[in-house]
Amino acid sequence: MEGNLVAGRRCGPCTACCVVPTIDQPDIQKLPGYPCHNLSARGCEVYESRPVVCRRFHCGWRMVKWIGDALRPDMSGVMVMLNLEAAPLSGIAERTALFTLLNRAALNAQGLAEAIAASVAVNVNTYLVVPTSPGFAPKRARLNEVLTDPVRRKDKTALLHVLKRVRSELLSEPMQAVVLQSHPEDPERPVRSD
Repeated sequence: MEGNLVAGRRCGPCTACCVVPTIDQPDIQKLPGYPCHNLSARGCEVYESRPVVCRRFHCGWRMVKWIGDALRPDMSGVMVMLNLEAAPLSGIAERTALFTLLNRAALNAQGLAEAIAASVAVNVNTYLVVPTSPGFAPKRARLNEVLTDPVRRKDKTALLHVLKRVRSELLSEPMQAVVLQSHPEDPERPVRSD
């Protein structure tokens, strides 16, 4: 997998992927917004033997050049995740880019508007993601339809205005707690009901 990454980009001290996402695998579970139990001030304490899900994960900044150098998560406050997700109606896997704003200043991150515009322009399903409180599901909104016109016009000001509005709308929605389900046989571990 390392051969498919952007040359010269290393995680360095960035540990956003150890805190931001929900991880619900049999060998490791972590609620969103909470640091992994293997994370210390020195970084991952089990890096050499880390779980498979961690070995396979790379944020979008490490994977594609069109996400600019300035968007390293710990420096920009933006974590980009690239996935394949099943389309709601067809069930066919489609490319998805999730732009997670890790803090309030992230909307002004250098290169954010350009990366989102590039994603929308090539018809990647593009989402703005806003974390809520630790342990609660992040909010997300699809951007493709609302950004079609600003992207077509190359209007960065309008694009940023839409992102601010979408962020505000997401934060006004009620929060939903995340419950892990990897160990349903454990009576101490709550099970999510979807």
